[in-house]
Amino acid sequence: MVETLLLALLNLFASPAPRHTYHLSPNGNDDASGLSSQTAWRSLARASEHNFEPGDSLILAGGATFTGTLSLSQEDTGTPTQPVVITSSGPERARLINPDTTALSVTNAGGIVVKNLILAGIDRTKNRGFGLRVLNTLPNADKRLFIRIANVRTSGFGQDGLWLGGAPADGSQSGFEDVEISGCDLFDNQYHGLFVTGVWDTNAKGYANRRLRIHHCTAYANTGDPLFLKNHSGSGMEIDNVEEALIEFCTAYDNGFLCNARVGGPCGIWLHAATRSVIQHCVAINNRTGSGIDGAGFDLDGGTTYCTIQYCYARDNDGAGILVWNYENAPHELAHNVIRFNILENNARRNDYADIHIGSSGKPVRDMAVYHNTIFTSVQPGGKARCVWVGGKPNENIRFFNNLFLANGCPLFTLDPNQRVQFDGNAYWRTDGRFEASLATRIFSTFVDWQRTSGQEKGGFFTEPGLTAFGTAETPVARINPPRLRGYGLRKTSALIGKGLALGPLGIATGERDFFGKKFVGRFVGAVAP
Repeated sequence: MVETLLLALLNLFASPAPRHTYHLSPNGNDDASGLSSQTAWRSLARASEHNFEPGDSLILAGGATFTGTLSLSQEDTGTPTQPVVITSSGPERARLINPDTTALSVTNAGGIVVKNLILAGIDRTKNRGFGLRVLNTLPNADKRLFIRIANVRTSGFGQDGLWLGGAPADGSQSGFEDVEISGCDLFDNQYHGLFVTGVWDTNAKGYANRRLRIHHCTAYANTGDPLFLKNHSGSGMEIDNVEEALIEFCTAYDNGFLCNARVGGPCGIWLHAATRSVIQHCVAINNRTGSGIDGAGFDLDGGTTYCTIQYCYARDNDGAGILVWNYENAPHELAHNVIRFNILENNARRNDYADIHIGSSGKPVRDMAVYHNTIFTSVQPGGKARCVWVGGKPNENIRFFNNLFLANGCPLFTLDPNQRVQFDGNAYWRTDGRFEASLATRIFSTFVDWQRTSGQEKGGFFTEPGLTAFGTAETPVARINPPRLRGYGLRKTSALIGKGLALGPLGIATGERDFFGKKFVGRFVGAVAP
């Protein structure tokens, strides 16, 4: 009897607190309990006053509009198994409007789920805040655990549509761990659609954020601020100060066209100060820059190590299809990165860029592998387009293998002096049948001359590639559309089948699938296996 009573008491004290579901409705009453749709609260301010417990939910009336800011603080922290959930009822999403500042703020809390909401700032030129801001100001490199953001639409904000990161007063790398952002639409914001970041520290040893997955999100028409000249604005998604991030099945288009920065420019989807992170199965189309800087589709920027861009498609961007750039005093080094199995088409539309553009104004970019990509670059009236450029300050051990470089009226590549690069097993072709490339100040008009002079491309060749219909296979912005990109596939008679290098002996693990996810066996050149 005593043992039974003790067990009952232990179970009582061990049981979690009961979960509560609170409701918010424009027809509610802030003096009510909030515990049912009939006794709902009315205002965001009333919900913000409440301290939610692990497992609690706040349900906003679907289809209703609420004005102001919903704020969660450290007192509202949930757990991974019992998160605090903010969502809408029914099939329609609730709409949070704040024409002045931030619509939804989460500060120093983990164990939070935000889903099925519309956040509107109305006019990005007048709003001064964020759609959703998830902030950690706690010291000592604190990591708040477990953030989930799903099916949230943010637009019209003067800062970022969605901002997540750390800004502690002690300058440490505080931030978040175990984050998933999915199915979000981020558009018509002034600085970023999505920005993940932490404290800027050129001597940082660690990272603010860890283990992020961002998938099936779209960032478009995030304009940039024409009055902000000190740095870039107008990127679709910038993932900064992070380790172990995965960005996949995302799209960025029509961003950055009002950026007027003198230093740096916007990009569609990019990593900065990141390690062991991947961008894959993503699309970047028609990203712009209002200045002469950047406007790239994808980017591995300063302080990015052991990162990969793979199975992505970039088209019609002002800057590079894929940019790799290390600037002076960047945190961390820029090394050990991979670009593979991508299709890049008609990028470098403005200024002085290439479809793959690798360079440094700081420490060298080094130990990089670029293989099995298909690049089609056309001459542009507003720029100096080419398939590949490597330059700036000297860079080290940049290797290009089994790529297909196609040019229409522009050079195939330009290499600055003192670049330690290796080209081998690549295929080259220009639509007029003429070879054109440059190394330092020398221009090469034949492939054989390039081979003999440089000692490069012992296994490479200049030949008509035998593609189905390259340059005509545009895909819609929503997603990679395999049928529309089949023009980059190899005909059965293609000279590229069986060519290229065996990359295993060079220490490169190619995987076993091509751009379309098709299993391949044997050697070939480009992103699409025969």
